[in-house]
Amino acid sequence: LISEKYRKEFNNINIFNCIKEIDGYINSYHLFPIIFKNNEIRNKAYNLLKEKNIFCQIHYMPVNRHYYYKSIGYDYKETPKAYDFYQRELSIPIYPKMSGEEIDYVVEAVKNISEGLI
Repeated sequence: LISEKYRKEFNNINIFNCIKEIDGYINSYHLFPIIFKNNEIRNKAYNLLKEKNIFCQIHYMPVNRHYYYKSIGYDYKETPKAYDFYQRELSIPIYPKMSGEEIDYVVEAVKNISEGLI
């Protein structure tokens, strides 16, 4: 499984963590979010991976950051944990038809850029 390879390969990288799995639950792995120590490192990682043609995404924007909720007065400070997660999360590519070469390329790129971000 791609997720197992990612977890194994990323185990010793100390600038981010993989989402913890919960015993008894099955993850569909339609996303593979990693959580960086801070927003600055996440943003640098995003840009460095993009330079290597690895297109990541940022997910889970807190609802009170959406236009409608901001327009009626909600503030991101009302959901500090959700906002913190959103600031540090980066979803790296994962999909069922990824080839072994594509998986290895993502793994090596993430490991290489992580060395430069420490």
